[in-house]
Amino acid sequence: MLITKKVKIKVNCGNIKYITSAGYSVKIKDEIDFYLNKLPKGSHINIDCKCENCGIIKTMWYKRYNQCTLDGNEKYFCNKCKYLKIKETNLLKYGVENVMNIKETVNKMKETNMSIYGHECSLHNSEIKEKTKISFIKNDSINEGKKTRKKTCISKYGVENVMKNKNINKKQRETMMLLYNVENPGENIRLFRDDIVPYEKLSELVKYRRKVQTITNKNKVNLFDNWDGYDYYDKSYIYNNFNILHTDTNYPSIDHKISVYYGFMNNISEEIIGNISNLCITKRGLNSSKNKKTEDEYKK
Repeated sequence: MLITKKVKIKVNCGNIKYITSAGYSVKIKDEIDFYLNKLPKGSHINIDCKCENCGIIKTMWYKRYNQCTLDGNEKYFCNKCKYLKIKETNLLKYGVENVMNIKETVNKMKETNMSIYGHECSLHNSEIKEKTKISFIKNDSINEGKKTRKKTCISKYGVENVMKNKNINKKQRETMMLLYNVENPGENIRLFRDDIVPYEKLSELVKYRRKVQTITNKNKVNLFDNWDGYDYYDKSYIYNNFNILHTDTNYPSIDHKISVYYGFMNNISEEIIGNISNLCITKRGLNSSKNKKTEDEYKK
């Protein structure tokens, strides 16, 4: 059952046309109460709904709610109770709670398996057996990886999860306060969207970083046009690395020789930090390891 009847929407250039077509007289930056039945069925706005069986209230995208209820034409059941909906649908369509109680369905499955795998049960096929074994082995290796991570965390930090370490937890909260004015990132969803967090509420560091990025973006084309293809720091040739996945540690990326963080902490103007003379191209991995350091600090 749908609980939410209206949602708060902030008008922007991307939605004003739709909102006015729905009969609202608005302008950019207005915040309005929008009736849910006028929202597009595929909207990602969060709504509250109630399970018809256990009564638990869930928050989900309006799009997801419509998928679960066939655009509101069916009852909503939570994950724990959805088996009731399956039983109800099976009874309505086939007269039984479980389709495996229908002989025709079971026989059809056997025929399909015989035509595809040569056996009534797919697990009797040697190829499928082998794939299943590999899958189990893979899962075991994943579990081993988890155990190894836990052991490493215990040996380094004295806890199974680094976030249980008080010093790391404190450092994370301090960083979040410095960047976003909140201790928990979950308190500010999609932090860089102006329609979610107004500009005036952003921390001074985020404002500074945005200005630097704007200036940096203006210099990108000129920087790459005059680049000789070599990594600024280790002098290796990385021009061809654009052919690899952009998340790879060897992928070329732009670095600020005097870091943005250092510039902010030392009151250096955004124009200097974003200037092409302060930009260089290096591998993503080196850029990450350099982090907040200046060029001189990193080369030591």
